Amino acid sequence: MKKQTTLIFISLPFFSCATIKYKKQGFVLKEDFINEVSFDYINDLIFIPVTIDNKKYNFLFDTGAELNIFDPLIVDSLNLKKLKKGTISNGKNSNSGIQRVEINNIEIGGVQFFETVGMVWDMTKVANLVGCVKIDGIISNNLMRKAIWQIDYKNKKIKISDKVANFHISDNAKKTVMHS
Repeated sequence: MKKQTTLIFISLPFFSCATIKYKKQGFVLKEDFINEVSFDYINDLIFIPVTIDNKKYNFLFDTGAELNIFDPLIVDSLNLKKLKKGTISNGKNSNSGIQRVEINNIEIGGVQFFETVGMVWDMTKVANLVGCVKIDGIISNNLMRKAIWQIDYKNKKIKISDKVANFHISDNAKKTVMHS
């Protein structure tokens, strides 16, 4: 199958009463921006560099995940506000009592995302499935919904903006409408 540039408008097809308020939390201060970040494409998964507290981390980019996830190995060095504990599920089984946290600032491709929420969960099993890739966490749709993202698989770039007008959209592009 030929890879094409895809414009993604995140709307939440998944619903969880326990995390609904956290999915909406967070913001971007910058206006009228278009920034770009390179990504690694490994085993059909996108990995992006993320900066937190001036340190670089490797995060999986997962549009289907509800809340960001932070590996406990990086959490101890971060300035995180602890929130109510919750549950995380991989579709097959669930773990309850997972710590939810609020992180003041995450930078992706020069865009600052403030006061986003995530969960603390051991990423070792995910890393083992991918093989030989260190994974510090997952960037999910609760952060992504604060901007518009365009994924260019051919050039391994993601563009991030606050306006659709900032993107060049090919005449060959296919539009997918997603309803929440």
